[in-house]
Amino acid sequence: MKQLKKMTPEEIEENAYLIKESIEEHFGSIKDSRRACSISHRLENIIFITICAILCTANDLKGITMYAEGKEEWLKKILGIQKIPSYSTFWWTFVLLKPSEIQNAFVNWARTVTGTLDGDIIAIDGKALRATANPGKAHSFVNMVSAWSARHNFTLAQQKVDGKSNEITAIPKLLDALDLNGAHVTIDAMGCQTEIAKKITDGGGDYTLALKENQQNLYDECENFFKQVNEDNLIDAECHMTEMNNDLEREKHGRVEKRKIYTTEAIDFLPKKEDWKNLKSIVCVYSTREIKGKISEERRYYISSLPSDPNLQAKAIRTHWGIENKVHWMLDVGFQEDKLKAKAGNIAENLAVIRHICLNLLKQDKSTKAGIANKRIKAVTNESYLLHVLGGLSKV
Repeated sequence: MKQLKKMTPEEIEENAYLIKESIEEHFGSIKDSRRACSISHRLENIIFITICAILCTANDLKGITMYAEGKEEWLKKILGIQKIPSYSTFWWTFVLLKPSEIQNAFVNWARTVTGTLDGDIIAIDGKALRATANPGKAHSFVNMVSAWSARHNFTLAQQKVDGKSNEITAIPKLLDALDLNGAHVTIDAMGCQTEIAKKITDGGGDYTLALKENQQNLYDECENFFKQVNEDNLIDAECHMTEMNNDLEREKHGRVEKRKIYTTEAIDFLPKKEDWKNLKSIVCVYSTREIKGKISEERRYYISSLPSDPNLQAKAIRTHWGIENKVHWMLDVGFQEDKLKAKAGNIAENLAVIRHICLNLLKQDKSTKAGIANKRIKAVTNESYLLHVLGGLSKV
């Protein structure tokens, strides 16, 4: 494991100044929604302090304010300010800041880090911030849809779901923010819509979309077809198949899983298949799970714009769950996101974007072998490490 050199106070000051300049470069174009006559702190400085605070274990506005108070002299020196923002300044800033502004800045920064998405698997999935719900009002919580790069293990963009709608309306907006040329996009069944398939292919990408009963006729036809397919009639059915066994699970957890992935391009029988732009193949994942001698089975179905290739689809479908394990789970465990109750204005949405920035930065760091929560503890106790992590903002 690479050991970080401890910086001198002069080196810390110099590096912090360069990082502040990087934040101004990437986030300085954000339009400030506060009244000009009431602004006493530059928006870039508030964002700089907020990113530092969240990296250093702050989870909400009170924590951010406490961090600023604890680091007052350092922040005043680095930022060249006479006083640090108060709690009310942070509160009003994030209440009023238009989420589209910080989201666009985030997307532009992410592009400088990841570059082209050609050949990448891009997983799209939603996450509810459940503590933001209003008591007695179903589905009143903030729900964010994110796009995640498997190659870079990096969140690329987020989009809030309209409270009066669902992920179907948010996903197209998210796709508009990405350069999908050459990318392979995977989405769960909510995104299995003809317009979403068209938007992906019009953007130069390919898709694998989970199929469930929300597309009843298509689902029924795929189900009927694959129930008649097995290893003995693959040639007659014009199918390809690969098998994935996870026998190590038996040793670790007392269970064993086996998967068979079937794909075919023989899809002329599908109803209205021409409605799905560039639809070339359908996929079935047949899974069996044995736990303490009891066996259960499951079949899942997908449609894809890619040719029949079970190995490719197995990788894409397996990889899709990375957004759950490497993003959503980490946000809940490392940042306590599912417990944060911010409800006023745009606070929840804006801070959700900044948490994604911080998670990306922490995952880029390879110098410390530790989980996200422990990396945050190290950041608050070691300014050299904090600046090392912040250096990811200017990575190209």
